[in-house]
Amino acid sequence: MPRENNIYKRQDPAYRLYTSDFIARTQFMTDEQVGKYMRILCYQHQNGHLTEAEMSSFCKGMDEVVYSKFLKDEKGLYFNEEMENEINRRKIISEKKSQNINKRWDRNKNKNKQ
Repeated sequence: MPRENNIYKRQDPAYRLYTSDFIARTQFMTDEQVGKYMRILCYQHQNGHLTEAEMSSFCKGMDEVVYSKFLKDEKGLYFNEEMENEINRRKIISEKKSQNINKRWDRNKNKNKQ
């Protein structure tokens, strides 16, 4: 489980894979490159942005086609923009659901006190 400020956080266990988008983004990759790309996406989803060493490890060196699917952040770490957007979208949805359930819980608690 990823750590943030030495506190273990629950990680979202899934993300939406839009198959038509995935096929379009990988249509000119070899099967091996698709595997590397998918493993890196999964790693980013679970652990965040990747170092150069992590990218190189997944790609068994430099693979320009796979690397081209990733941007670098201000710290020089690699990330896929679509995955980043999906992570953030899911986080917002999860926070809203949590807020809504807390509101309902508080309402029910107040009803029981009366």
